[in-house]
Amino acid sequence: MRFAYSVFGWRGRLSRGAFWWRVVLIFAAFAVLDAALQPLLGSAHVWLLNPLTLWALLAAAARRLHDRDMGGAWLLVGLIPVAGALWLVWQFCRRGAASDNRWGPDPLRETGDFLVVGG
Repeated sequence: MRFAYSVFGWRGRLSRGAFWWRVVLIFAAFAVLDAALQPLLGSAHVWLLNPLTLWALLAAAARRLHDRDMGGAWLLVGLIPVAGALWLVWQFCRRGAASDNRWGPDPLRETGDFLVVGG
C-alpha cells in the first residue's frame, strides 16, 4: 500500500533527482506493461494502462511543484501550447525550496537520525 501511495499519491514533495528517476521508471514500466498486455487484451489495454500512467506522471509532477513551493494547480499551465510545457520543464529542472514548506520537509535535508560525536 505504501508503494502505491508513493507512485500515485499527490501529497508531499519530490526532489529533482527523485522526480526524474520516477519519470524514467514510470515510462519503463509503461513500456513493459504495454508489451505484456497487448497480446492479452488487444487494444483494450490502452483503456487500463494509459489512465494509470497519466495519473502517476501527474502525481509526480505535482509533488515536484510542491518541492518548488507551488501548488499542483500550476500543472494547468501545461495546457498552454508550447510555452506552458516549456515553463513546466523549466520548473522541474530548478532547485526545490531549501527549507520546509506547507507540503512537507525538505526531501534533501538530513534527518539527523544518527549519532554525531563532536570533539
